[in-house]
Amino acid sequence: MAIDGNGKWDLPTCLRFCRAAEPLDIFWFEEPLWYDDIASHAKLARATSIPIALGEQLYTFDAFNAFLDADALHWVQPDVTRLAGITETLQVMDLAHGKRLPTAPHAGDMSQVHVHLAHAHPSVAILEYIPWIKDAFVEPANVRDGVFLTPQVPGAGSTPTAEAIQRYSKPLA
Repeated sequence: MAIDGNGKWDLPTCLRFCRAAEPLDIFWFEEPLWYDDIASHAKLARATSIPIALGEQLYTFDAFNAFLDADALHWVQPDVTRLAGITETLQVMDLAHGKRLPTAPHAGDMSQVHVHLAHAHPSVAILEYIPWIKDAFVEPANVRDGVFLTPQVPGAGSTPTAEAIQRYSKPLA
């Protein structure tokens, strides 16, 4: 079981929760605190055996570096659409790999791009799957038996279907 605080908890609540939840073998506690609160994440990471995961709300290599320097997380979750693209995402993955920490890219709306990166980078241990977006793309990320299939066509896989364009487009007013 994994827990996602979505950045809404405070440190005292997180500490109480973690003390009570440690016997439950929680996989991770994702974004327990406000996303840029390095000091509180570091205190929490030192106080609990539950791994701390975050990164989907971090927008720069430097932000990830600050959390890693503070030993404030155990799982690194870069998002290619929120970072400055593929190059900076790979730099964050390299940073995590250098510290022997696993990455779990935040798939968000672009899981297809993360599938390519996951197959290419040794730090990726798990990848988020968001099934409700797959029908919006011509080349969606596909999962079989719990494993992402290797993309068979070049490119980012981000071409929307005609149905998605029609459904989600809004006229300019």
